[in-house]
Amino acid sequence: MSVIRSKDLLTFLNSNPSMKKGCLVDTNILFAANYSFDRFHEPAIEIFDTLIKERVPRFVNVNVRSEFINLTRKVVIAHALMDAFHAEGKRLPYDVYNKLKSIRKRSLDKENIDSLFRIQDSEIESVRNLFINYYPDQHQDLWDWFCEDHLVGKIASEWNWVEEDFGINFLNLRYAESYYHLIDELRWSDAVSIVERTAIGSSDAMIVNLLIQSKYGFVVSNDADIVFAIERLKPDGKFIIVP
Repeated sequence: MSVIRSKDLLTFLNSNPSMKKGCLVDTNILFAANYSFDRFHEPAIEIFDTLIKERVPRFVNVNVRSEFINLTRKVVIAHALMDAFHAEGKRLPYDVYNKLKSIRKRSLDKENIDSLFRIQDSEIESVRNLFINYYPDQHQDLWDWFCEDHLVGKIASEWNWVEEDFGINFLNLRYAESYYHLIDELRWSDAVSIVERTAIGSSDAMIVNLLIQSKYGFVVSNDADIVFAIERLKPDGKFIIVP
């Protein structure tokens, strides 16, 4: 059985001491652990508590960091827009005020049902296109003002907190140091082969390929495609921990 439930993680580690060498952590588990309104927040926290107590090193690669930042961006921008709305109120241009008021209502609706609110790319673009029509002063438009006063530093802080709070190590796979982590080199052709054999996306295939080629025995993830690929491919001695 290659899929291990989070409630069985401690038993799994104690029964397989070699697994304590280290593990990979996928984006969605980091994201869930970082946000209390995420529906997998509690099991994600439990997973990290167990990994930390058992001193299992936790690794991510550049793909995971990039995906985390992109997911976080949608949450942080939503919160930053609400900060701007509360700070400026009706001093904002009329249509900007109404747009942010509408976003605020949806945000509160999500909050009332303990659900995480995030703004999607299409709406970020529409808000940006609205903001750039106004100039608070001659040196910057409203979007520049928003980014400078309400957004700068906040997304970087989210990643820094995750690294510190959950003891995340960045997996350096430069050739000179890759032998610390890899059994064999990572080949793009292997990731493509995983895509062809399972039809999962390339980003997920790269995580699966990294697990297969790494010296670590398991990945922590809640991505259905990664679970599917590992169940189908059944790589020897490799497992996935899910909430």
